Amino acid sequence: MSDPIHIASIETGICPPGFSDVSPRFEVQTTLREQTTKWFLDPLSKLTSDEAFIAMIISIVLLEKWLRVSREHGEETFSETSKAIRDFAGVFNLQPRDAFYFWQDWRNGLLHRGMPKFDWIDGYFMSSKYPEAVAVENKVVRVNPWLFRDKVLELVRTDRKMWSDPMCPLAKVIRVEDTL
Repeated sequence: MSDPIHIASIETGICPPGFSDVSPRFEVQTTLREQTTKWFLDPLSKLTSDEAFIAMIISIVLLEKWLRVSREHGEETFSETSKAIRDFAGVFNLQPRDAFYFWQDWRNGLLHRGMPKFDWIDGYFMSSKYPEAVAVENKVVRVNPWLFRDKVLELVRTDRKMWSDPMCPLAKVIRVEDTL
């Protein structure tokens, strides 16, 4: 009789304490930079053209994580007068009220409905030709998705603190060996 065949596969996740099943699991040692680059930074950097809405969705997710963890806003509500909105406004050179409008319709619309909402703004335009990442004038929003993405990547690329989120820790890479 020959030895069992070992098949190794990779899983990603957080293994609960005391978790066991028939397959041995071993954490693969990867650096924080390797994980975040492979999972977030490189894929986001490669998006172009008609992938603008996807780029905005991922950028907003990373921006919110940065605001909540690195800027220490935690579970703070992103209200019109909140420090989180003021910090967001500062990053994108917006008035706090305009930042709030953008956050309400773009963040909430994209993340909950897949498209910006029209609760606070009257309309929006997206183009790579706009000179600013976000501009709001008379409740009309102009977004350059690539400048927006690049600004977010600039914020998060070297910020190790944002990945030390105890509520949502960075997943681990786990090798699973199955015995056949």
